[in-house]
Amino acid sequence: MQNPAAYAHPERLAACFDRAISATACKTLLETKRLSTRLSHLIEKRYALGAERSAEEAIGEEDRRVALLPPDAMAEVAMRAGVTYWASAFAGAITGSEAAPLRREFGEELCAYALANKDLAGPKQELDPVDTARERIASDGWRCLAAWCHVVGPAAGTRFRLKLRPMALLDEVPSAALLEIGPQIIRRVAGQGRA
Repeated sequence: MQNPAAYAHPERLAACFDRAISATACKTLLETKRLSTRLSHLIEKRYALGAERSAEEAIGEEDRRVALLPPDAMAEVAMRAGVTYWASAFAGAITGSEAAPLRREFGEELCAYALANKDLAGPKQELDPVDTARERIASDGWRCLAAWCHVVGPAAGTRFRLKLRPMALLDEVPSAALLEIGPQIIRRVAGQGRA
């Protein structure tokens, strides 16, 4: 992850130019091999990555597995993290009247996943209304990723964020509850190899 131009999302590069260059143009720049070194230096300067190189190498194997996840796996990682964080609510609903709508909304596999990882559940929350539960649960999954980014430190956390488009859920510091359990959830999701 030493060459940020190789993996940075075009919108992250656009921020280096204060959005004077569009994300589309930045995508073209990132695809231009001869600019890679200069763009990497620009990204490192903008996101203060230069001094963090040795710290990045100090992360453990579990965190390295997370750091190397491809960007296209992140939506699934966030959803699996979210259902794990909400697992207490899933456990209460599986046998109650919410079971059928919950299974329709999330599918059998995600419901089973939540129950299998209930040991890492966050505080009990209400699923109602079920029709907005998917959005709330996915948001908490992204917050779990943000918590992981925060606890692994700027070297790995900032470089990880560079792979994804800017989003408040990922870029802001999450709540204390999520900071405590979110990184553990993310490590488990990544370790199970489903993403």
